[in-house]
Amino acid sequence: MKRSRYKIINIILIVVMVFILSSCAKNTSSEANTSSDNLAIQSETDNINTNNDTNKEETKFYDNLKFFGRVYYKNDKIVLDHCGTGFELSFTGTTLSLDLESAPTTTLMDFIVDGEFYKSVKITRNAIVKISNDLENKEHIVRVIKSASTAAGAITINNIITDGTINEYNKEYDLSIEFVGDSITCGAGVLCASNSENTNYINSDVTFAYSYICANLLNAEYSMTSTEGICVKINNSVPLNSIDMYKVYSLNNRTEYPFNKKQDIVVINLGTNDSSHFISNPSYKNEFYNDYLELINLIRENNPDSEIICIYGHMWTNNDVRNIIKKVVSDLSATDNKIHYFQVSSDMNGGAGHPGKAGALKQDEELAQYIKDNILNK
Repeated sequence: MKRSRYKIINIILIVVMVFILSSCAKNTSSEANTSSDNLAIQSETDNINTNNDTNKEETKFYDNLKFFGRVYYKNDKIVLDHCGTGFELSFTGTTLSLDLESAPTTTLMDFIVDGEFYKSVKITRNAIVKISNDLENKEHIVRVIKSASTAAGAITINNIITDGTINEYNKEYDLSIEFVGDSITCGAGVLCASNSENTNYINSDVTFAYSYICANLLNAEYSMTSTEGICVKINNSVPLNSIDMYKVYSLNNRTEYPFNKKQDIVVINLGTNDSSHFISNPSYKNEFYNDYLELINLIRENNPDSEIICIYGHMWTNNDVRNIIKKVVSDLSATDNKIHYFQVSSDMNGGAGHPGKAGALKQDEELAQYIKDNILNK
């Protein structure tokens, strides 16, 4: 009787064990499928990072990218913050994608493939953004640009995915230019059809701004430190003024900027927002000279050999602002022969009276010609 009872118990235990093992097998199968999907993506990544299995090697891979602007790393990931920040790379294959994390605000990215505009993508959430999926299987040069300003938040790039390989790449440019400015430098409203419309992420794009196009015309490596509404030293509608923001990476990263790259040319396009501040604070005119001088001295301190060009007039000309800027330049020129003033043509056909597409194109051609005539060919 006892043996029969033990047999029954053993049978029950065996059945339970079979059921448990069967369930585990199903779960393992499900996890394997998930892992298989992950491996499919990872296998593409492995084509980029051949034999790369450490953060050190990952950084080595990033060394194959040609960076533009104040790009920085966060947890060994690439962060694009200011407008115009980005990189250029060479890859052999047909597809290229970015695994990225977006700021909670809407921002834009532009992609240029083999020297031609390829697409503009609105970024609203974390995603894998496909740059291309149908290119001819050969070497391609791809430029990735964050086209919205630092006020739109940063974009973090976790990985670059391709069906091919990322090649060694370190293109040499003729010179380096840094742009210090406001919404005009960012290309705010440049795509707008009417100057009555407000600027927003749809009608703004730095790749159509005077700054970006001027750099391309001169085959220049560039950097931009600019955002909408910013003044030289007045904290108006922006958390930082231009002097303070120049010292750090961006609005979103207040870490001190190392200035480890000296610029050949620094272009300052400020004063438009300051002139608006004059209306409600007319006494500020007396302080503007010292503030503008402080900014130039800061730039000169960090770029001792660069040519500094102070430009003004993109939207309108306030005589007080223009005369003060010209006086600062004139006073400094007594001991500094590498500082200039240049007045550009005004255009207010873009959003909220900003330069429109045609106006910005004229302005960048004027600036590029001025640089050729007065700096490069002198």
